[in-house]
Amino acid sequence: MKLHDWTLEGKYLLKAVKDIGSQLSEEEMAEECGFASVADFKKELEIAPNNKNKVGELPEYLLINGFLASKIGKGAQVFMTMENANKFYGGLPDFFEELDEEDEDDQSLYETYDLDKNTKYCVADLEWITYVNGELVEDDDQLNFYEIKKEHVDPDSPFIGANNR
Repeated sequence: MKLHDWTLEGKYLLKAVKDIGSQLSEEEMAEECGFASVADFKKELEIAPNNKNKVGELPEYLLINGFLASKIGKGAQVFMTMENANKFYGGLPDFFEELDEEDEDDQSLYETYDLDKNTKYCVADLEWITYVNGELVEDDDQLNFYEIKKEHVDPDSPFIGANNR
């Protein structure tokens, strides 16, 4: 029996099991996927391959704070000074690229987000992460997933405060 309107079914359930099933017990996986019991979870797993519903691109499932979550395909930019990148990460962290003062698009980022023109920055386009129940994962936890500390990024980055959107 499904416990929630967001309970995973069909190809979504199969993808979640493939992505994180080995990290949880069967009971935990059933609960995280929204089922009332392991028996209900197993029953859905049996019929899931036969589900003919067309689906778009399947999300990547992951565990955040022990709860099932996925990237939603949309996100925003996060900025970090090159000083912080070098000091705390030994250079550019994964996902980041250095802004180039000579590049028109990068110049527009400085203007749009009122970045200090005397400071070198790097930028990353990060996807927002939601729990499967639809709640947006807190900023700190999302940044931790990307192995970035919130105190190292520009507090005015569009990615920060997404929970207030």
